Amino acid sequence: MRKSLLSTSAMIGLTFAIGISHSSYAIKHQAPEINISGKTSVSMYMFKSDYKNQDKQKNNTYKITSRVENSKINVHAKGSTEAFGGIDYSLLIGLSGDKNQQNTARETQISIKNPSYGIISFGNTKGPDKFKKIGASRIMGAMGGFSGSLKDIISVTSGVLWSTDLIGSPKDAVKIVYYSPIIEGFQFGLSFTPNTKQDGSAKFKDQYINEKNPVQKNNWVGQISYENSFNNGTSIGISLTGTIGNSQDMLGMNNKRKIITYNQLENTASWAIGGQIGYSGWEIGAEYIDNRRSNINSTHISKSGKSGRVINLGISYNSGPYKIAAGFYKSNTKLGNLKKEGTALDKSLTEALDLGKSKADIYSLTYDFNIAPGLTIFAEANYFNFKNTKQENLLKFLNGYKKLNKNISSLENEKKGHVVLIGTKITF
Repeated sequence: MRKSLLSTSAMIGLTFAIGISHSSYAIKHQAPEINISGKTSVSMYMFKSDYKNQDKQKNNTYKITSRVENSKINVHAKGSTEAFGGIDYSLLIGLSGDKNQQNTARETQISIKNPSYGIISFGNTKGPDKFKKIGASRIMGAMGGFSGSLKDIISVTSGVLWSTDLIGSPKDAVKIVYYSPIIEGFQFGLSFTPNTKQDGSAKFKDQYINEKNPVQKNNWVGQISYENSFNNGTSIGISLTGTIGNSQDMLGMNNKRKIITYNQLENTASWAIGGQIGYSGWEIGAEYIDNRRSNINSTHISKSGKSGRVINLGISYNSGPYKIAAGFYKSNTKLGNLKKEGTALDKSLTEALDLGKSKADIYSLTYDFNIAPGLTIFAEANYFNFKNTKQENLLKFLNGYKKLNKNISSLENEKKGHVVLIGTKITF
């Protein structure tokens, strides 16, 4: 009897599949067509910085370096069918052209689009916070100014926040992202990331150990945006973005791979609001970010600690092949007080030690000249100033933590300086 049921079910399934196969010939299709695009840039950096070390001695650094960066090739295959009311389907593979990049593919995405229902994408891709978050960083030129590649040139002072990303952002580890249809300029976006360290076909790691980059599990990013252009030449854009997720506790290890400290982290709850307006070649952008207590080390830091607030402002003017932009970035972080558990790191530490506040001020000026389609030369100048208000206390805590954790970054206090760069970039 069981065999008969199985056979009958198989025959029904086969008949249904054959029916679908035959009927599909009556539906119009457009086979996938492949399009290849890419970009790269070559830049010469000249930078000087003045800083104070742990003994409050002033030092300075002056260097010149050249970098090849932002190298990427996109292979995009796109097809369409009238099935299911008409859909477009596509495959995007973003390949890295960076010589030092360990992983060849930066992004792999399968997308299905229906005019009535929106777009849904699967793979290792970017969510709404990377794709449609509006702010001053979107109108900067050259290598991006305060939101560009400067962080790869300058070591950031300990405790200072320097990022236009929301803390807890899954970046390009998103597995599912949905965008609604655009209705009167409004659009809704939502992404889900089960594990921010699970990329591609990498082995699943249930417990990931990393003292610098906490793992996010069950991370959600939501966004509501509005973008529109009007007959008088004015354009406007607004976005409200938020992310929540479970921040996994960090296990610190010594050089013998032995667990020696356990840090419990606050879950992610960050949000941002930004806007942009344009008219007759001019654009103005602004953004406010509040990271609340996302990823705070709650084992050692009291409830007074905050992950940082950010303001960025920008203005640009575009006329023919020329574009000039100026921007400003400011962050403030309240580092909080030590808890009783924090004093156990070092005998010299005392409970309720105030770690103070940290801040970053960055001014950027960019210039672009488009020589030909896809070929641009650019120049950029930046001034930065990082500071901690309770330098001595913060260094005591970091030195105590470093005794247990060998991977702590620079313990420099105050730092300021400038970076000037020139270069060329090609897109196709």
